Amino acid sequence: MFALALAPLRAREFRLLLAARTVSLLGTAMAPVGLAFAVLQATGRVGDLGLVLAAQSGAMLLVLPIGGVLADRRPRRQVLLTADCVSALAQGLTTAAVLAGGRGIVALAVLQAAVGASRGFAFPALTGLVPQTVPEAVRQQGNALVGLSRNATSLLGGPLGGLLAVLVSPAAALAVDAASYAISASCWYRLPVIAGGATRGGMLTDLREGWNEFRSRTWLWAIVVQFAMVVGVGAAAFDVLAPVVARDRLGGASAFGVILGAEALGAIAAGVTALRVSFRRPLLVGTCGTLLLAPELLLMAWSSSLPVISVSAAAAGAGMGLLACCGRQHCRTWCHTRCSRECRPTTRWARSRCYPSGWR
Repeated sequence: MFALALAPLRAREFRLLLAARTVSLLGTAMAPVGLAFAVLQATGRVGDLGLVLAAQSGAMLLVLPIGGVLADRRPRRQVLLTADCVSALAQGLTTAAVLAGGRGIVALAVLQAAVGASRGFAFPALTGLVPQTVPEAVRQQGNALVGLSRNATSLLGGPLGGLLAVLVSPAAALAVDAASYAISASCWYRLPVIAGGATRGGMLTDLREGWNEFRSRTWLWAIVVQFAMVVGVGAAAFDVLAPVVARDRLGGASAFGVILGAEALGAIAAGVTALRVSFRRPLLVGTCGTLLLAPELLLMAWSSSLPVISVSAAAAGAGMGLLACCGRQHCRTWCHTRCSRECRPTTRWARSRCYPSGWR
């Protein structure tokens, strides 16, 4: 059984894919701690941190639809290699700016916008890579290894980032993230060319077809709107205010790392539960799971106990993990039972562009 679980590693292409994803995700999980405390140490203003984070996430959201079309038109290795090179350069320059003691928040915001945009190009290109790198007989094991890598890095990244920020400096966590992108890019460079989908027309035509497929299904646009509200209100407030609370009341960067690790642990627990339980109405269950964000935000506002906040963070992570797992379950069921009948061959590609990025 153990040999079967590791069977995908016999394929060189999959080893490169797994290495690229693992290293990059570990750096990405460490970066929020370094970035937050670098900005807070530089100016001490919460608004500046909000500006930098908004630039990063806003650029990613703007680029995602274009990245989805580009992934269908260009070799995916080329898209991922370029995106990781841009991210490595931008995070390297961010590290240099922090080490130089610069207070140029606008410059940091521009650099983080470049990081966010590169992620917006990379996310769609990553969709469906496993089937192209492992034999069909061990595809399930390949997906499991990628999921294990994602869960492990999210669990370890936050605490490691906090540890580096405390023992060295916040810039150290950013430097590790820049290096992780460079290592990931080297893996993509060595990977054989993986083609995207066939070109079907102009880019605007593809975007319009994808939008029509998206808005024609009420369940899809409704859950995306709900997901956007949760991220835009709950997650955004946490990303900006949690580092400030950790600095002022909980002991600093290490406490923020512990909270991020607790969230990841809760998400992993939700994923394990979703593997064992089949929900009759997965979207309803996932939507209700987002209510677990509320106790975490309330305790961040009122409590000064790191253990109590960590427990609420684990519950919030479980809620978001449940939403992601249930969303994937529903989307896969829909794709298998309806998409082959409802979608024209020229627009079937669009379904993967409509899902929230956390469902991929």
